[in-house]
Amino acid sequence: MSPADALEMSSTGTSSELRFAKLNSENYREWAINMKATLKLKMLWRIIDGSELEPAKPKGTSPSDPTTAKAWKAMQKEYMDWLLRDDTAQGTMLIAADKSAQTHIVDCKNAKEMWDTWKKVYVTHQQRIDIHYHSEELYTLKYVDSMPMANHIARILRLKQAIRDTGKEIKDLHIARALVLSLPKTPSWDVIKIQLFSLEQEKLTSELVTPTLQAEVNRRTRKNSSNKAALLAQKQQKKGRGKGKGKGLSKPKADDKCRYCRAKGHWAKTCPRRQEDKKKDGQGSANLAVRGYIDMPNLPCNRHGYG
Repeated sequence: MSPADALEMSSTGTSSELRFAKLNSENYREWAINMKATLKLKMLWRIIDGSELEPAKPKGTSPSDPTTAKAWKAMQKEYMDWLLRDDTAQGTMLIAADKSAQTHIVDCKNAKEMWDTWKKVYVTHQQRIDIHYHSEELYTLKYVDSMPMANHIARILRLKQAIRDTGKEIKDLHIARALVLSLPKTPSWDVIKIQLFSLEQEKLTSELVTPTLQAEVNRRTRKNSSNKAALLAQKQQKKGRGKGKGKGLSKPKADDKCRYCRAKGHWAKTCPRRQEDKKKDGQGSANLAVRGYIDMPNLPCNRHGYG
C-alpha cells in the first residue's frame, strides 16, 4: 500500500482515518513511511524534521504602548500557532501508536522529541545488532560456479548498502576483499585471487574486482561451451562411423552356399568345418589343398596326374 493509499485524511484528523497499522515493536519502518506522509499532508512534517523551529515565547503581558503591543501580539500569535501545530502533530502520532510504543514517549515535550525517541528505540538499537549480522554475511558469502556472477556481485553490494543504512560507513577495500574471498577454493580461482591480492591496496577496488570476476566467468562459459560443442561433434562423428560399418555388414541368407564345404546357410569365413580343419594339428594346410583340388574342375581323376 502506498503512503497516499494508506491514508484517508479530512480536516478533523481523527484516528479512524488512519488506514495503516499502529506503531509497534515490529513495524517501525512501514509505520514511519506512512506517518511521514500523514504529517506532510497536514503540513506538519517541517516541525518533525526540525526545519520549522519553535519560535521564542514573548515575555510578560501585552505592553501598554500601542506600537510595542502590536509587535508583542504578533509574536504571541506566532508562538501559539506553532504550539497548536505541534500539539496536532503529537496527537496524530500518539493515536497511531499502540500502548507499548506510547510508553517510550511519556516524557517527551514536543512532536520532534516523540519522533526522535521512537526512531532511537526501534531503529538505532536494531541497527547496532543488524550491522554485526550484515558484516558476518559479507565475509562468509560464497560464490558457486553454477550461479550468475552478476547476481552474486549484486548481493554483495546490497549488503554494503544494508551496512550503510545502519549508519556505519564501510570502506570500498572491504567490499573488494569480500568479493575476492567469496570465490571458490579451487586451483583455477586461486590464480585469480593471487593476481588481485598482489595489487597494492589503493588499486584493489570494487570497480576493478567486479569486471575482472565477470570477465573470468564469461571466459569460462565460452570455454565450456566450446568443449561441449567439440565433444558433441566427436560423439556424432563416432556415431556416424559406427553406422557406416553397420551398413556394410550383412548376414548370410538361407540359400547362400559355402565355398568351402558347399553347405548352405553360411559363408566360408564362418564355416564350422573349415574351423575344425584348421584346428587339426598338421592337417590344416593339407586339407585346404585337397579341398582346393577337389573344387577345381576338368582335372584328371588319376591321383598321379596322368589321364
